[in-house]
Amino acid sequence: RQIQYNPLDFYGFKVNWYGFEMDMFSVNKNPPFVSYYIALITGIFGWSEPAIHFFFLIPALGLSLGTYFLARSICSLPHLAAILTVFSPVFLVSSASVMSDTTMLAFYVWAIFLWLEGLKKESFPHLFLSAIFIALSTLTKYFGATLIPLLLVFTLVEKKFDYRLCILFIPELFIVGYEWLTYSLYDQSLISDAAAYAAGSWVRPEQFLDKTLTGLSFTGGCLLGITFFAPILWSRRTLLIMSAVLLILSFSVLLSVNTIGGVQLYDELESSGFKSGMRWGLIFQLTLFISAGMHILILSATDLMKNRDATSILLFLWIMGAFIFSSYINWTTSARNIFPMLPVAAILVIRRINYSNEESNTAIPRNAIWPLLPAVLISILVTWADVSLANSQRSAANTIYAKLKNYQYPVKFQGHWGVQYYM
Repeated sequence: RQIQYNPLDFYGFKVNWYGFEMDMFSVNKNPPFVSYYIALITGIFGWSEPAIHFFFLIPALGLSLGTYFLARSICSLPHLAAILTVFSPVFLVSSASVMSDTTMLAFYVWAIFLWLEGLKKESFPHLFLSAIFIALSTLTKYFGATLIPLLLVFTLVEKKFDYRLCILFIPELFIVGYEWLTYSLYDQSLISDAAAYAAGSWVRPEQFLDKTLTGLSFTGGCLLGITFFAPILWSRRTLLIMSAVLLILSFSVLLSVNTIGGVQLYDELESSGFKSGMRWGLIFQLTLFISAGMHILILSATDLMKNRDATSILLFLWIMGAFIFSSYINWTTSARNIFPMLPVAAILVIRRINYSNEESNTAIPRNAIWPLLPAVLISILVTWADVSLANSQRSAANTIYAKLKNYQYPVKFQGHWGVQYYM
């Protein structure tokens, strides 16, 4: 609404987020590209939820197509990589929202694809368009800026020093320009402010184990569809040994800690130090998710050890960088922070299938169809649960209004996100 009123002063208003009014630029730690997109949609179609959600299918479609084309350039079975990307819990949940993550990642994947194609074909238009997509990704969410060092390392390994690296100055100019603009508007450079905010939450030594377990659990849960492909990615002997080691290690570590991510793993701690009422259901679930998360990191490491080329380094740094950022650097670990790992994880699965698949490289192997079924089912169930939770906030607001619309005193409420919007 502020952009529609004054498009050049996007954060020039107050917001009550912490219980008192503050400047929006002090609260929001994301750049405004998606807000401009929503302002455009609602300027044409009005503030209709179905219309807004419909137009957010465009970046979701862009991400799925970008994954397809990127996979096609570095492995076979790109259609399977795209399907596995779409039918993952983190994709469907993130794409059902109107937040910035899916749009940022769509630009992110297309930027990598265009850069790889530009170097391969020595095409300046491809590289220039990639630089524009890097800038758009960064102005959608600051994580997009990680494309600059990522593609820099890839290019140095692939081509050594190449004059085309100078094209990466284009998104840097956008970043510097955005910093200058926000400082001019608000006496505060917002990218630097977001970096300082994140730095205040960096992991301390005593938090390292807890942050690692939380990050691995989110990785394994958000990308759960990857786990169902494990039986066709490894030999039976390797799979049995790796599964046993990961499950035993995860289970043992969980039994040795009291909490994970602030969640207590037992009901009470007796004076003797004995834990009573162990929450075995939670521990079992976390064991599976943490093991699944480690499996994804192992996939990236084994791909690097097998190929040792620029592409494998790119994939390894992409997935490890996203994991480190979401687990140790960002102020919170959540599904949308894990989201950037999804396309590369799907591609790593396909590359692993390529190693042992003796059938046609254009058809999905028969044994790769069965793992898709539980991946699809779980993703749909998780998304249904998430949508139900979101809808409950609208229902709550409607119920409160129906009961209190004639109340004689002002009604105050406490809450954020959906409930704040609907109230």
